[in-house]
Amino acid sequence: MDLNINTLSSTEQQSNSQVSTAGDEEEVDVTGDDLYNCPYCSMQFSSKSSLLEHQNKQHLNKKPFKCELCGKTFAVRRYLREHESKVNLKMNLSALFKFLFTVWEFLFTKSFLLFNQKKDLISSINPKKS
Repeated sequence: MDLNINTLSSTEQQSNSQVSTAGDEEEVDVTGDDLYNCPYCSMQFSSKSSLLEHQNKQHLNKKPFKCELCGKTFAVRRYLREHESKVNLKMNLSALFKFLFTVWEFLFTKSFLLFNQKKDLISSINPKKS
């Protein structure tokens, strides 16, 4: 008896391919000719996730995805993730520059003080004759 685990009936393939979650950035392909129609305009989509993304961006102005750092909202999770990566990079660079400036300021101040101490020490050892 030959069993092929990878073979599914056409109804199983169709039901598996229509699983979708709202707001996810991944496309879910639909087998067959089923199209999802936008109730607001004449556009058709091959996946429910594409339809929901279109509706949120174009018609409903829903922005359920919120940046925890700045509060900006987005209609699509993918846009939020792109924003967060940019904001995190900016914040990390800003913190790095502040740290480097603090180190530089500390070193500069120390070297300036040491230079003045050295100058004072040399002056006290070799006083200038007037």
